[in-house]
Amino acid sequence: MSIFLTGFPSSGKTSLGKKVARRLKCAFFDSDNLIEQSCGLSCRTAFIQMGELAFRHLESSVIAALACPPGSIIALGGGAVLKEENIRQIKSKGFLIYLKVDKDILWGRLRSKKILPAYLNANDAKKSFEQLYLLRHSIYEKNADTTLHLSCMSERTMVEKIIEIRSHYGK
Repeated sequence: MSIFLTGFPSSGKTSLGKKVARRLKCAFFDSDNLIEQSCGLSCRTAFIQMGELAFRHLESSVIAALACPPGSIIALGGGAVLKEENIRQIKSKGFLIYLKVDKDILWGRLRSKKILPAYLNANDAKKSFEQLYLLRHSIYEKNADTTLHLSCMSERTMVEKIIEIRSHYGK
């Protein structure tokens, strides 16, 4: 059984996923990287040029085609769980963990980036972030098999918790 990591952008899915995979000596996949390889564009550029609907369709295709060995760790894009078909694909291949980070911490991480993510309205990024957070938070919690509250954990503890969950639910 593979472990899929979901959560808001900048919640640590990729960095933690890589560390867990390295510790367990297993395969690591990042759905955003697979999307970029598939279309030859960064996710931000693809989102802007294609529009959200076409981007989400491409994302669904990548998730459906993902042929990862059992026991892999997969970091999903922040919007991957917005579509029911993706949830079905994910659940058929593994276990979904929501990496929950406090809203203010996430906003600080996103705001510190040189370029704001394309899914935020540049005219009122804070407001669009807060609306998106409220919407996605409930979707993440509803669909996740378990939730890890990362705001008060060290990175080492986060990695250990993910490994513990993986061993509990099978390799």
